[in-house]
Amino acid sequence: MTKKTVTMPAVAPRKFYRQYIEILQPMLKLRKREADVFAELLYHNYLKRDIKDAEDRFKLVFDISTRNKISEKLNISNAVIQQALGGLRKKNVIKGITIRETFAVEPENGVFNLNFKFVVKSNLVIKKAKAI
Repeated sequence: MTKKTVTMPAVAPRKFYRQYIEILQPMLKLRKREADVFAELLYHNYLKRDIKDAEDRFKLVFDISTRNKISEKLNISNAVIQQALGGLRKKNVIKGITIRETFAVEPENGVFNLNFKFVVKSNLVIKKAKAI
């Protein structure tokens, strides 16, 4: 099996989470505001990483004070944040006030590895979209 490693340039934590969302975007299919808000939630989860109890940490991550910080950082209203949170819930990226474990990542010693597995089938037929 061929393996390739691409090393990304070092970035600040906030930018890391935005880039992480961009890499996953073909699978997540988030709208721009949903992606912005989700990246900020991941960043605030990272800032509160010393709180080991996930339930307590997520209460703070989803608290109104954190939403106000996100609102200020992204220059959007709380109503837009609420709309984005609704979209993230519909897409099963967050559940209630919990970030799904699959997406709640944290660099260890300043490094995060993400592996992709591509399955390529030469006999796979791609269906064409029907013309309207």
